[in-house]
Order: sequence, then structure tokens, then C-alpha cells
Amino acid sequence: MIDYIGETRGYSREQAYALCSVAVNLRISQVVDVPNLVVSAFLPLDIFET
Repeated sequence: MIDYIGETRGYSREQAYALCSVAVNLRISQVVDVPNLVVSAFLPLDIFET
């Protein structure tokens, strides 16, 4: 997610990290093969100015 924000929005890694810490929602998507879980990261795009 940090790389995605840096590449698409032009933020530095430090800025993207700070943004991820407050804006990105993490969810456990799949618990089929314990202990291997699938975690999804959701970034609401409406936090960026258009």
C-alpha cells in the first residue's frame, strides 16, 4: 500500500506510511488455511483531493 500511494499520488515513503497508519483499513478476508490468513487493505480514495 505504501508503494501504491507513492507511485500513484507522488508521496514519499514516509508520507505514505503516515497516511496508511490513519486511513487504511485492514480486514481479515479469509481464514481457510490456518495459520495462513488473507489480509486485505482498503484505502478510501475520497481522502485525496480531485
